[in-house]
Formats: sequence, structure tokens, C-alpha cells
Amino acid sequence: MITAAYIPFLASGAGDYWGAHMMSLAGRSIQLYNITFGQYVLILAGMTLALSVGTACFAFTLARFSVNIMMMLIKAVPVGIAVAGISVISINMAFMDNNIIFSTIFQGRIDAPEVMVCGFVAVVGLIVAEIISIREKYVDVA
Repeated sequence: MITAAYIPFLASGAGDYWGAHMMSLAGRSIQLYNITFGQYVLILAGMTLALSVGTACFAFTLARFSVNIMMMLIKAVPVGIAVAGISVISINMAFMDNNIIFSTIFQGRIDAPEVMVCGFVAVVGLIVAEIISIREKYVDVA
């Protein structure tokens, strides 16, 4: 799915810049790491994948704790809004000096906090989903 989303992007001529360093493409903000455009695109795809996995695991967890589909959808709205908010503040201007996560929350003390936040969402979602799955194995289905 991510590949299908990036094909039109790369077909529009962005592939010409695959090996260009991001320092020359940053514009008004400062690029914090000396990476190429290709590496930047792959990292953004990984961040998107991590957030998608985390969201799917949270939806699975909500489905296990909901009586019916309507209750699950009602519970999913705040979780979806939270994950969407995390994705906006982490992917928007990733690896730039004026990214909200880098400059405001961590105040520049940690390298690549955007990737860590996306990974944290995925890992927490996977752990919770695994705990629910293990617990469901031992539940009586009488």
C-alpha cells in the first residue's frame, strides 16, 4: 500500500532527486541530518508503516473490549484522532529544526525523536495486542 502511494510521487519526477542530499532541499528550515532524499523517503515510509501497525493493533484491542461494532467505532474515534495527531506532528517537517517533537517536546536533546515516537506507537500497540491475544487463548468459551 505504501509503495502504491509513493509510485505517483516518484513518477512525477521526484526520483531524479533520489541521491540528492537533503541539506540542499531544506528551504528555510535547517535539515538536522546529512541524509539523501532517497533515505528520507524510505524513513518516512517506515514511519508511516509503524503508525499504521500501531493503529491496527489499537483497533484490534478496542474490538476485543467492545460489546458490538458500534461501541468499538465510538471508542476508535478518540484513538484515531490521537494517532492522527501523533502522525501530523511527527511526519510533518521530519528531521527539521522546527519540528514540534524535536524543538518543543524534546528540545533537541534526542536525535531523531520523530522516528522514536512512531516506533513507540507501533511497539506499544504490538505489545498490547499480544497481551490481549495471549489472554484470549486461556479464556473459557463456554
